Amino acid sequence: MKENRFIEKFQHKTNAELQYILDNKKGYNPQAVAASVHILKERNGESPELQSLEREIETQQARANAIRKNDSKSSIGTRHILSPFKWILIILFFPISLIFVAYYRQKRQKRTYWDEK
Repeated sequence: MKENRFIEKFQHKTNAELQYILDNKKGYNPQAVAASVHILKERNGESPELQSLEREIETQQARANAIRKNDSKSSIGTRHILSPFKWILIILFFPISLIFVAYYRQKRQKRTYWDEK
């Protein structure tokens, strides 16, 4: 098992506390659940319940890694493709927006000028 900071923290916990973490694993960090399984296996030996929990944790980690890997591949490609378009939009639309603001500001000033007279 690779470095897990929870293993050291959970060494002093009782079996009942570790079992509570396993029973309520949705409320805990996945590394904390894995540490609980690891410590209970050291103390009590192998059991079918711990083996199934360990397999479940491994599959969740594999899914998370696959999702992260797919997201990083697609986002890099998307960012690379959209980068020139982003700069084109900035270069074109920023000055155009300034022109519109200036036009309507001048129009409002003309209206107030003629309304005063």
